[in-house]
Amino acid sequence: MIVILCAMSEEKEAVVSRLENIRPEAGPGLFYHGKKLDDEVTLGKFAGKELAVIRSGVGKVYAALICQHMITVYCPELVINVGVAGAVGENITLESVIVSEKAAYWDMDVPGWERSFDSPYFSFEASERFLAAFDGLKENPDFVKGNIVTGDCFVYKKSQVNTIRRYFPSALCAEMEGAAVAACCYANAVGWGIIRSISDITFTNNNYKLFEFNLEKACQKSADLCLRIIEQM
Repeated sequence: MIVILCAMSEEKEAVVSRLENIRPEAGPGLFYHGKKLDDEVTLGKFAGKELAVIRSGVGKVYAALICQHMITVYCPELVINVGVAGAVGENITLESVIVSEKAAYWDMDVPGWERSFDSPYFSFEASERFLAAFDGLKENPDFVKGNIVTGDCFVYKKSQVNTIRRYFPSALCAEMEGAAVAACCYANAVGWGIIRSISDITFTNNNYKLFEFNLEKACQKSADLCLRIIEQM
């Protein structure tokens, strides 16, 4: 079993639309922003593999809650967090899709704890099996393997990017769930992978509007790469 965790319904639907033998199961039924979260689990098959796809809602806390639920109930061999992100690295464009080697919290700060991708307190390493499957794909200049950062913020301020570049200079993109999923998987000794298609470029004027305009296309691209990697496994 492979679990695919998406923050938003658009990200989930881009994956589910390509599965076979689809059937629903009840999710944990969490409350989210004053109402029940639409966290129904969709089971299906792709390339002969059993998948369980779920929406977590936005942010680190709900991503970790949902990830733990899926690990407890489905005992997956791998959890893949799929979705979109904002570019913070050089030469990352709206065409880029990032496969994470490491994921780290950029908005966490504890005296005495090193803030870097090398820190055991802040950073987590992706599954070697997941990365090997990505390496087995035909080369595509838009597919980039590198590091991502996670924080409970939509990144659009110079101060935010300055913090990221100071402590995590190799970060290619910033999003709001990945490192929490990675931490949950690490705690449970489960392999993980993260795929992020770029929806917006930080510092672009009205980049939140850019995010909304590119969301559907970016979701399709991240879902496509996710399923291509699964085919390689």
